[in-house]
Amino acid sequence: QAEDGIRDCLLSRGLGDVYKRQEFALEPAAFGNVLFDAIYLDPPWRDPRWPPARVAALRVDRVANPRGAFVFLWCGDGNDRTLEYGRECLRSWGFRRVEEIVWLKTNKEAGDGGRDSNAPGSATAGPTRGASPSPPTRPVLLPTNEHCLVGILGNLRRDRDGNVMHANIDVDVIVSEAPADASDASKPLETYDIIENFCQGRRRLELFGTDANRRMGWVTLGESLSDSNFDPEVLAGRFAGEPGSAAGPTLPRHQRIEALRPKTPPFSRSGTLHP
Repeated sequence: QAEDGIRDCLLSRGLGDVYKRQEFALEPAAFGNVLFDAIYLDPPWRDPRWPPARVAALRVDRVANPRGAFVFLWCGDGNDRTLEYGRECLRSWGFRRVEEIVWLKTNKEAGDGGRDSNAPGSATAGPTRGASPSPPTRPVLLPTNEHCLVGILGNLRRDRDGNVMHANIDVDVIVSEAPADASDASKPLETYDIIENFCQGRRRLELFGTDANRRMGWVTLGESLSDSNFDPEVLAGRFAGEPGSAAGPTLPRHQRIEALRPKTPPFSRSGTLHP
C-alpha cells in the first residue's frame, strides 16, 4: 500500500499526455526550449523510409538535457545488424551505452514468422529421406528476445545524483508475451514503468509514437498520430518551477521514497560506491 501511494503521488506530479504529429525536426525551439531527461525510441528499422543512417541523423542530442539524460532504444533480436546500428546511433548522439534491457517473449514458437519448424529448409527441420540437407534459412537457435539499449548523456553518478535517477529499483529483464499478431511491433508497457521508476526527470519524450502508445506524463512525437494537442509555451510552463518542487523539472523527493529505494552497495575494498 505504501508503494501504491507513492506511485499515485508521482503520477499526480506529471503532465498529461501531449502528442504532436509531424516530421521529426528535433530542435529545442520546437519544444519551447525544453530539454528532455528521458527519450524513448522504437524505430521502424525495416521500413525503407527509415534506414539506419536516417535514424542516426535525428540528432537526439539536441533535445536532450546535457547535464544528464537517458535514451532507451529498441534494437531488435540481435540476429541482424540492428544492434550494431543502435550502438552507432548512441555514439552519433553523444550517449554512452550503460545498460541493456532484454524482453523475453514467453509465447514464441518455432513456427513464428510464417515458417514451420519442421518445414523443408528450416534450420530445425529433420532430415528428408533421399534428399540432401538444405542450408539454414533462419537462425539456428529460435530468437525469443529483443534488446533495448540504454544510453546516458552527462556526468551522472548514482551515489550523488539520486534526484535524477533511482538505481537498483528494477531488473533489466521483461518477461511477457509478444503480440499475437506478427505484424504488431509494439513493445511491452513495462518499459515505461522501468523508465519512469529509474529516471526522475519529468521531461519525457517518445519518438515514433502512435495513437496506441500515448501516455500520461510523456510528449509523444510521431508521423502516424491522428491529431495534435501540442503547444510549446504550455509545455515549457509545466517545468518552470524550482527543482524538486511540484512544477520543477524533476520529481520531488520524499522521505518515504528514499526509505524504500534500494541503495547501491559499496565496493568491498575501497568502501566507495559504484559509479
